[in-house]
Amino acid sequence: SYPVVVQVTDKHGQKARAHTNTEVTDSDPVKNSRIDAIRPPTAVLESVPKETRPKEVVDFDASKSKDMYGKPCVSFLWDFGDGTPKVTTTEPYTTHPYAESGTYPVTVVGTDKFKQTGEASVNQRVR
Repeated sequence: SYPVVVQVTDKHGQKARAHTNTEVTDSDPVKNSRIDAIRPPTAVLESVPKETRPKEVVDFDASKSKDMYGKPCVSFLWDFGDGTPKVTTTEPYTTHPYAESGTYPVTVVGTDKFKQTGEASVNQRVR
């Protein structure tokens, strides 16, 4: 698994980062037929809206997170990046309000039925 990070800068000089882990596999079907090669899930995280105001609720969506067979993850550990306690859910959706302005690194760790984990993050902006 390899970490992939992207950083963008808009025309106003504002920066944002996102990262995920990606798996590179051999395309040889003989090598890929090993039954003992359980790979971790691919985690995906999106937030709506991308920018909000203090005390407004943000919707977080990790529903595109899938195990090696394309099945949904079975649990999700959410870290909202603002010092509040982490939250575990069995559904890939959650919400969270932010008390103060800032940019918060939000992370979700998806766990599949094989107890393998994958992580994704977004920066949530609160103005």
